[in-house]
Amino acid sequence: MKEIDVTTLDAKLKEGSMKVLDVRTPGEFDAGHIDAIHIPLQELPQRVAELSSLQGESFAVVCRSGGRSSSAVQWLQANGFDGATNVRGGMQAWKMIVDPNMNVA
Repeated sequence: MKEIDVTTLDAKLKEGSMKVLDVRTPGEFDAGHIDAIHIPLQELPQRVAELSSLQGESFAVVCRSGGRSSSAVQWLQANGFDGATNVRGGMQAWKMIVDPNMNVA
């Protein structure tokens, strides 16, 4: 499975070369997030059409710590989204390394 660390993701976001899918719950997302498409993991199969613009693109998938996003990446890759990449450590790593002021539920 492809993975990206939060430092590399931050750089790619700043240069505008990568999009992010956040698969956390609405409460987690509302507590604090980066610029991302928000589709909770449990809704992904029903809402996958919303990701049609990412078909054939590389994009990062994030959750709180990396577990749910890993499951999402596996599902997405099995369903034709070869560019899906897991964010190692999730939003917890983002808070520790990139933005200590980020609220992570």
